Amino acid sequence: MFNQKLTQVLVALAFLLSAGSLSAQTVLWGAGSSDTQIDSIGRFATDTIIGLDGLGWTVDSVAGKWEYSVDGISQGTFSSGTPGLTSPSVGDGVAFFDADFWFAQGANPQIGTITSPAFDLTGYEDSIVVLEFYAGLRDFRSTDNSAGFSTDGGATWTDFDVISAIGAPSGSAGEGMVLFDLSNIVNSATSLTNCHVRFSFEGDSYYYGVDDVTVRTSEAIYDIAIDENYNPPKVVGSKQLPLRMVNADEMGWGANIENNGIGGNINAGEAMLYVTVSEVSSGTVAVMDSMAVPAIAPGTDTALYMPGFSNGWMPTAAGDYRVDYSVSYSANMQIDTTNDVYTDFFTITADDYLSKVGRDLTGFPSADAATLPGVRAADGFLPAEHEWGSMYYIPNYTVTNGDSIVADSFLYTGATVNADTSVTEAVVQVRLYKFNDDDGSGFWTAQPTGPSDPELPIQALGVDTFELDLSLAFRQRAVALSNLSGGTGAVLQPNSFYVATVLCSDQINGLRNADNTTRHIFIGNSEDKYDFTIDSLPNYFIPASIVRSAYIDPTGTVTGLQDNQWYGAGYESGIVPSIGLTLTDAITINVTANEAVTTEFNIFPNPATEQISAKVELTEMNSNVEYIITDATGRVVIKEQKADLQSDVVTYDVSQLPAGVYFFTVRTAQGASSQKFVKQ
Repeated sequence: MFNQKLTQVLVALAFLLSAGSLSAQTVLWGAGSSDTQIDSIGRFATDTIIGLDGLGWTVDSVAGKWEYSVDGISQGTFSSGTPGLTSPSVGDGVAFFDADFWFAQGANPQIGTITSPAFDLTGYEDSIVVLEFYAGLRDFRSTDNSAGFSTDGGATWTDFDVISAIGAPSGSAGEGMVLFDLSNIVNSATSLTNCHVRFSFEGDSYYYGVDDVTVRTSEAIYDIAIDENYNPPKVVGSKQLPLRMVNADEMGWGANIENNGIGGNINAGEAMLYVTVSEVSSGTVAVMDSMAVPAIAPGTDTALYMPGFSNGWMPTAAGDYRVDYSVSYSANMQIDTTNDVYTDFFTITADDYLSKVGRDLTGFPSADAATLPGVRAADGFLPAEHEWGSMYYIPNYTVTNGDSIVADSFLYTGATVNADTSVTEAVVQVRLYKFNDDDGSGFWTAQPTGPSDPELPIQALGVDTFELDLSLAFRQRAVALSNLSGGTGAVLQPNSFYVATVLCSDQINGLRNADNTTRHIFIGNSEDKYDFTIDSLPNYFIPASIVRSAYIDPTGTVTGLQDNQWYGAGYESGIVPSIGLTLTDAITINVTANEAVTTEFNIFPNPATEQISAKVELTEMNSNVEYIITDATGRVVIKEQKADLQSDVVTYDVSQLPAGVYFFTVRTAQGASSQKFVKQ
């Protein structure tokens, strides 16, 4: 609904503006005008009898109505206890859309607009002109909490998002002075004799109130910022990245830099972007770097990216890392410096765990919320399928002795609430696809035609049964992956892209009933802001969150199975599904004693029931020795690494392993030596 660039705003409290700036401002219309009638219009200084229309405001009521309020307190049931507005002139009233109240009257959604009388801005074509007002709101599910400005009598409008300006999270109340830059609109207008301001509400929310509306001139205001919501800067491609996958292809840093100022250009050479990566446990700085910020005009932004660090740094040890970004600007005083910094964290894992989201204390992907499509409001169609996942880049990891990396299990977090009492469980499928870049462009040229499209061939599947509850419950699940040949897991090819998804499907009954009670799970998600991954090539961004869905029409026909959104950014900025992959080695086993590795290699007892031991004599002292036990499919079940030895005796517990044939391998820089044993 809103132009993204027009939502770059300043929430400016009066004390942030110096006395010198105030003296240079001229009120052109509204509150503060020397004309008392115009001042009253901007302050909504009226009463319940005269009302807003009596002041000259045009009130358009579709479902609900903007009204004069003496205190800005909602009369709705769900807003009970919420304090009223505290605008400078609240004593003589405010304009108020009480969506909560109108909801109780049967209006759903609630829709209404108020439009100011016309005013003339002729003569200010080359000035910095701003719209300033006090706003208070509490949002729930609204689609429009806006302020609009028109220079042609309301034929066309430029709308500004007030929710973004206030910065109040969904469900929370927020208020403050809001400032929008009108300069570009005023300067490009063919006529300024018929200007208007309007305030609009649409949706299902709590309330939206405004007061002290002013159109005035302004001196230049400076504010440079790091935009943490669009294309957040990431040093590595995943929140949790295995140490063995650290690779120059995945290293990069940068940020989207905004000029949120009004009338103030940021010139080339006036600003710098800095980054510091440090180890969380010790605080030791691992690397620092910087780059110059180019010129940025007010209300615009620029994306900066550097493929790797100037000194070639890459993480060499597992652990948690902190990334601190800051942008400096010294040419002019900024109105706000709190948005000059951004902090992020990532983890290099030692246990081959890969995920776009954080990891909780139990080792599962963290979840802040969960999502399941509802009954489609436009036509009442029931959701039939919901597939949501993340895309991962697998870099050029080192492959030796025939080894490769295998994704063997899939971890996810799901939730259930308000379940249909006749449905006690849901079948969940997890999938691993490989992305094929058929044209070699590095970018996607067309949407896939379906989940079996050759551009996204399935590599592995897993099935899970999830218990449904009436009350909210999050559950963490681990599902074994099987490849299409029936073996364990899927080999991850170097320099390739993979998509891991959770699929909810019920093409007969739907994922919800018509009353929106649920028949399936909500897929957990996290606001870790891994929106995009910088991968493989300079300025090559892949979406971390991808989604598709399908619906059942009244005839029972499933629609939308081919209408996928695979390469969209998912639901919204910063929201990615709570998915993780555990990786392991696939070992090519030759059951021979390799004389280049060992002079003696005996395993006992064989067959084994509780423990298996090995006596090893190596041909020479080795700084790195690996003991690896694999099953018949090549899946690693036990692995240990030792340093600086030539003779050794090791024992491992195999009591929990299923009965079958296993291989015990010793690997050194000289190669690998293997023996077969039977677990009874």
